[in-house]
Amino acid sequence: MEITAALAALLGHSGRLIAGSKSTYRRYYPKNLVLFNANIVIAGKKVWHGDLDISRDEALLVRLAELTEEEVYVLYEMDGRFDNEGQPRLDRAVYRVAKIPFLGWHTYIGEVLCPYHKRYKRTGIVQLKTTAELKKQKLAV
Repeated sequence: MEITAALAALLGHSGRLIAGSKSTYRRYYPKNLVLFNANIVIAGKKVWHGDLDISRDEALLVRLAELTEEEVYVLYEMDGRFDNEGQPRLDRAVYRVAKIPFLGWHTYIGEVLCPYHKRYKRTGIVQLKTTAELKKQKLAV
């Protein structure tokens, strides 16, 4: 599936806002891992920006990795915009969905990379799919 179509279907269009007030959202969800103005990078290219609540959107990020068959990185705003637009700072990623092949199966595991954010709650999504199952799902979306 084309990356922009998958992103629009799962997360909405670039520039998504999850709340009118950042401070109010954080007050209502203090234990969630929230990144305002986050960047999503796939295959070394920034493909999306907007607000993400990884605690709530983690399953969507894992699904995005499945559909694109690529690792998905989530960066802070400054690590994927402005001076870093052409070469996003993957070494400073906050979150990643990794694709791990094992005996003809693919496991997609989301992990928080930034030590500061490891304290936030997550859904802990892990999915195991065969290559054939992944191809069927791509056609279904």
